[in-house]
Amino acid sequence: MSNFLTAEQKKKARKQEKIIDNKLSGYVAIGLALVKIQDDKLYEGKFVEYATARFDMKWNEVYRYMRAAIAAKNLVDAGLALPRNIGVAHRVHELGKDDPAEQIELWKSALEISKKPTIAILNDLVQESEVEEIEEPHKPVELKTESSEGKIVGGVGRIIGTSKTFDTKTFKLLTVCKTLQEFVDSSDVLPPSFMQELEQIETLCKKLRSKIAA
Repeated sequence: MSNFLTAEQKKKARKQEKIIDNKLSGYVAIGLALVKIQDDKLYEGKFVEYATARFDMKWNEVYRYMRAAIAAKNLVDAGLALPRNIGVAHRVHELGKDDPAEQIELWKSALEISKKPTIAILNDLVQESEVEEIEEPHKPVELKTESSEGKIVGGVGRIIGTSKTFDTKTFKLLTVCKTLQEFVDSSDVLPPSFMQELEQIETLCKKLRSKIAA
């Protein structure tokens, strides 16, 4: 069922759309405008369908802007320097586990290393720190890393036990799992085209299982 906007809502929507249309606005302004539209329901139909069609973006690009902007705002509100680009800010979001406090601590550590931290610096910092526990209710799967072993319970996983360092590939896998869980928990209805991505994910998962079992 479509949600029709009032004249006042349309006016507010146009204000945010103008920010997004102006690509010179910067990733923070664009991302926060998207967040504002979603939170205040300044769109008709489904948010993903509206945003991808209205701004000619892919669904993952929409959420990338939003997550990067929220992470960047958390850092700036804490009096820290703004990440240089959307890629760095989004990595702060990924490694900070949606926790503003963890994002801030991670960024503080990165700034001690460089005035303009890179994704590589962020990855190195997380590799050196103890891995926080992440929740999931399925059967544990043994996962070996460069220096130790951990257990991932299911896809998103709760990393259990003695593991202190995980390689970059492992963190990327956990990030993918976490993103999928966010889609599962979201109230948004995903576009039909998302089925193609799911089929690709299923194919890759089968290949990974075969590789682990080999």
